[in-house]
Amino acid sequence: KVQIGGLAAIVLYPEQNATVIPYVNPDRQINYISFPWPKDVVGDEIFPTMDDDCGNGTCALLQDWTCLCDVNVIESLVFSEVPTRDDVLTRLKIGAFEPDYFDIGDYEILESSTDVRVYTRGSTGYTADTIFEVTNEYREVIYLKNIESIVAIGKND
Repeated sequence: KVQIGGLAAIVLYPEQNATVIPYVNPDRQINYISFPWPKDVVGDEIFPTMDDDCGNGTCALLQDWTCLCDVNVIESLVFSEVPTRDDVLTRLKIGAFEPDYFDIGDYEILESSTDVRVYTRGSTGYTADTIFEVTNEYREVIYLKNIESIVAIGKND
C-alpha cells in the first residue's frame, strides 16, 4: 500500500476468516516506512500515485487515495569473488549472523583480503549463503549476506 508521499506499508489478506492485526490490516494501516524508489532524470522519486492512475493501472486505487500493489521479491547473488570492503558496504544491505553462531563446521573461511573475510557453508563457493565480514565506518565488525533483494511492483514480470 503506497501513500501520496511515497511511504509504503505491508498489507496482509488472510486466506480464511482470520483476524488480521491492525498494523497489517488494509483498512486500518498506520505503519508506513520510507522506501528507496527509483528516480527520474530530474531526481524526483517515481512511485504509484492516484495522479498517475496508480502506476498506469499497475496498482489499484483505494478509497483512501492510496495505491494497493501486488509485489514480487527478486533475490540475486551479488559477488562471485572477493570484493573490496567498499563494494561490500555499498552493495550488500542484508545482515547475516556471525558464522560462529552456527554449528562448528557449518561455515569456513573461503578466502580473505586485507579488509574482507568470506565465509561459505561447506566448500560450495560463492552462494546466497555466503557471509562477508567487514568493518564499517564506525569501526564495528558487521556480517552481510551475499544477496540483493529487489521488490518489483505489479502483476507483470
